Amino acid sequence: MIIDRKAAFIGLMLCSILFAVSVPLLVGIGEIPEKAFGQDVVTLSQVSSADPLKADIAYGLKGVQGVQAASPEIYSFCAIGQEPVFVRGVVVEEYLKIENGTLSPGSLNETWRFAVAGTRLAKRMGVGIGDKIVLTGSVIPKVVEMDITGIYSSPNGGGNDLLVPLWVARGLSGIGDGMVHAIRVHASNLTAISAYLEGTEESLVISQGGGVSTPINTNTSASGTETQLALRYLDSATFKASNGSYVSLFVQEGTENVNVVVGGFIALEGTLTFVGSVAVMSRVLAHRRKEIGILSAIGATRWKILGMTLYEALPVAVGASIIGVTIGGALAVAIDQFGLLVMFGQSVVPVFTLQIIIMMIVSMVTISLGAASASAWAHASARPERTMHESGEEAVQQKAFDLRRSLEAED
Repeated sequence: MIIDRKAAFIGLMLCSILFAVSVPLLVGIGEIPEKAFGQDVVTLSQVSSADPLKADIAYGLKGVQGVQAASPEIYSFCAIGQEPVFVRGVVVEEYLKIENGTLSPGSLNETWRFAVAGTRLAKRMGVGIGDKIVLTGSVIPKVVEMDITGIYSSPNGGGNDLLVPLWVARGLSGIGDGMVHAIRVHASNLTAISAYLEGTEESLVISQGGGVSTPINTNTSASGTETQLALRYLDSATFKASNGSYVSLFVQEGTENVNVVVGGFIALEGTLTFVGSVAVMSRVLAHRRKEIGILSAIGATRWKILGMTLYEALPVAVGASIIGVTIGGALAVAIDQFGLLVMFGQSVVPVFTLQIIIMMIVSMVTISLGAASASAWAHASARPERTMHESGEEAVQQKAFDLRRSLEAED
């Protein structure tokens, strides 16, 4: 036997746990922009600051065929104490329809002055119905004291937001009366929506999932719009590709940019896991230097020793990877449940799909075998007499140490 299977199993399992904790959380970070603004709905947004989006459009859409809900929304990033909070100005009834959300028992059915916290946000901040909170303006000086009137839950990941009336959100964000940032629509007939919006003669953009956008009553190639957005994004072509949608552009670029960062961190995590696995296997094989030296002395080639090492390491790597990924996944879920990781005011929800789970297991098995190969090749490349001599010296020193301890015990 070339490797100490017990020591290798424990070391590789610890590396797998760290890898399996990190990857689902990093993938969850990449989905935050889409969960906060996208979802499986149609989004209406303004073309430019010169063409603000009127909240009345949402109220008119409710009478259009195929429209189940139309939620006018205003977005504001605030801080309550030390906690970052994403404040969303909404009409509660319409918002809950969009998010498939429900109010918890005891919530007050207020329509004019309310503050409804998502379950994740309430748990993270330790607040409940009746507690007071203080909101500050995100772009203008403004302070508003509100009472928590309800708690809501949503299966779509919206339980991180604080819902307030549109008039409160306007004061926090500084947009004009009767205006909103976006209108999210849950509908089955996009053609009817487009026909209705064209009849209003309002300039706006319809955005769908996957970055598909349709301009309504507007020409997104207008030089004024290009200049304005070029100053903001330094790339007018990107804005034109989104057909002039602020929300669509934010979701697309935000998701893409975050995913680039997430991909880099996953690659870094894989590299660090490999380095850790190499350290584990090097330490394990160091205790078998004498055996490796004997094999080399009797004619075993480096390829032969490498093959023997991989043969013994394969079942250890598979077992350690499966158990490590299982434990790491459970720890990632615990981090989510306790709200320990928050970004952009949103709790990071780990993402587990069959593809991700298989990818983590296969990656860890590959990393473990790669680490075993690198370590075995390094040990097999050493001269046999040197390896055997070093191992013999260590054995003599160990025996002398054991003898000294026994003599001290007798005294």
